[in-house]
Amino acid sequence: MTLRKLELVGVKEDEMETVHCFVFVEPEEQLVIPVWASGYEPYLAEVYLKGEQDNRYRAIDALLRSAEAMGGVESVNMSIYERGRFFFTVRNSDGLMGDMAVSEAVIMADHFGAQFTIEETLLKRIGVYTTPEELEEYLDTTMPKVAKKNKRNRKSKDSAGAAKPNDFQADRDFADLMRSLGVEEDDFDVGE
Repeated sequence: MTLRKLELVGVKEDEMETVHCFVFVEPEEQLVIPVWASGYEPYLAEVYLKGEQDNRYRAIDALLRSAEAMGGVESVNMSIYERGRFFFTVRNSDGLMGDMAVSEAVIMADHFGAQFTIEETLLKRIGVYTTPEELEEYLDTTMPKVAKKNKRNRKSKDSAGAAKPNDFQADRDFADLMRSLGVEEDDFDVGE
């Protein structure tokens, strides 16, 4: 069983249909997996992703507290796809915790900084190829940038692995990332 990394690159709300699309991308092959969800939970996931949850205690808070008591969450694996429904297996350091729907899995992964993964055979079965332009047009998100593995990238880092102070490409990539997340330069308090 070969696991591949997934990145959650966006959450698109379709107000006409009252559904949300959680957009996952496998960064190396840039296969896209749109996961549609309806009901209250996708709205709640968006609130948690923005860090705007209120003091009201919900079922997901009980799951988060239980996971914390068991040592946290190490991985969230997109493990089941059947008839258009997706389920994620959430694991801690001791093994399996349980299966969850997309909204709860996204909240858990975000809270614990856990990596999303998918089995390679499932990725090949359900992942779709699309152009960056179509991804932008239909789902209001962009493909993640993939770090190229070549000698030039290795030389641009010092012996400790940190980027050099004059690494302009890294600065541009970071600026592009922040813009894609909706962060403007005015959002930063530079203390002037």
